Amino acid sequence: MSKSKMLLSFIGHKGEFYELGLQDFIPIHKYDCIWIQWVLGQLTDDDIILFLKRCSKMLTNKGVICVKENIIENGFEEDTSFNLITRNEKDLRIIFLNSGLQIVHEKVQKNWPDSLTKVKMFCLVSKV
Repeated sequence: MSKSKMLLSFIGHKGEFYELGLQDFIPIHKYDCIWIQWVLGQLTDDDIILFLKRCSKMLTNKGVICVKENIIENGFEEDTSFNLITRNEKDLRIIFLNSGLQIVHEKVQKNWPDSLTKVKMFCLVSKV
């Protein structure tokens, strides 16, 4: 973490750093956009739902949550070397729904090699 802080200071980064697991992270500011990329596979479904609910409470009136994750066709794949799972799109949609979020836009990653797992992005807003 200290090396990241040092390197980012050279480009004028003025953000904050948090040293804790995503399942324990509680946003403390209001955000226009919360970007979540390639980390949900390391959380349980219940932890994702709780995390997304916390994030949605911290969005501005027109704020969005963007999620970018690998997805598979059916079931899930477990990768013990990285301690993560890759979910299917249906399961991700259920997680979003159970988090009180609505998909307003979605897109498959373009120019992605066929040899790699499909990547999809979702733009979510709070249903409340």
